[in-house]
Amino acid sequence: MPLINPVTAANFHVFMANEESPILGAISAAAAFTTDMLTGTFASVEGLDAQLKVEDYEEGGLNTDVRRFATRAAYGTLTFKRGVTPNPDLWDWQYAVLHGSGNVIRKSGLIVLTDSSGATGGDTPLPIALPVLDRTPVAAWTFRGALPSKLTGPKFNASASEIAIETLEISHQGLERLGLAMVPGVGDTLAAIGL
Repeated sequence: MPLINPVTAANFHVFMANEESPILGAISAAAAFTTDMLTGTFASVEGLDAQLKVEDYEEGGLNTDVRRFATRAAYGTLTFKRGVTPNPDLWDWQYAVLHGSGNVIRKSGLIVLTDSSGATGGDTPLPIALPVLDRTPVAAWTFRGALPSKLTGPKFNASASEIAIETLEISHQGLERLGLAMVPGVGDTLAAIGL
């Protein structure tokens, strides 16, 4: 197995699709890039954390230690920041959840960390089947059952020349780190090079 070095956290892609369409299958299909799919690059993603709550049980007659049992997982909110563009997809989703008359639109998502430097063992990026990934995937996380809990527009300041940033915070029902073989278009490529 080749030596794999850590990569910088600067290169990543985010995909979100309506929950009724399975996110991994939706991403691999070219027809999936529709209004139901939110894709793109963000300036930052924060909140990739999962906590396992543990309950203590003091068993009678056992004075040397306390028994511990896992009870349930807890997840923080995911925060996405990106520059403002003419695309209002995040605001449209929030509006649809707030004012929709049917079922609430939950999203499932995939966050893929990529490497463009070749630090993962090769000099050139791998040929990946995902049309928007022109870099070698290194790690991937999925989340499910997401709702837009907070959406913040940019701060305007006429005396500054900063990029206008909008922020989306989502509450979700689960977060997992995937093995790369589970990302569409990546498994076959990794197997071909012996990873």
